[in-house]
Amino acid sequence: MVTLWAAVSLNFILPRAIPGDPKQIHIDTLLRRNGELTPGMLNSIDLLFGSDDASLWDQYLAYWGNLFKGDFGTSVVYFPATVDQLLGEALPWTVGLVGLATIIAFLLGVGGGAWVGWKRGTWVDHIIPASTFLQAVPYFWLALVLISVFSVSLGWFPIVGGYDIFMFDNGPSGRGSSSAA
Repeated sequence: MVTLWAAVSLNFILPRAIPGDPKQIHIDTLLRRNGELTPGMLNSIDLLFGSDDASLWDQYLAYWGNLFKGDFGTSVVYFPATVDQLLGEALPWTVGLVGLATIIAFLLGVGGGAWVGWKRGTWVDHIIPASTFLQAVPYFWLALVLISVFSVSLGWFPIVGGYDIFMFDNGPSGRGSSSAA
């Protein structure tokens, strides 16, 4: 519970602690994209980013309240998409990768363990101590090494391609259009 509170609190505090004004950055982005903003659009941006008059504590309480209601707000980066829409689009890929990794780990673990147990007293017994070294390697670093070996060097797997990395080029409605057009 403390970890959840700390993660949510950091997620609230860090964007407010970095230099720059997210509202102005968003306005500048829209100006580059559209060229001109109407007073109605500026009013919508004010509503999107909230009032500057509220104290930090009131903003923090409202942030928690919105989280409990399931309102994650509108994405600043992929405006006007909502955060829950973006999470919904990414969730199937995440679940698929975790599920596939779990199945592979189970099959390798049980199969390898059965094989080592069956070949007891042979050179295979030395695989277990050598493989425990992988427990000490950070998983994100091991993943980068494996991508480098199997995707970049050997070319066995694609480096990208699970989904279009330019999918949000012009927002969620801009699907199918790439930046090369």
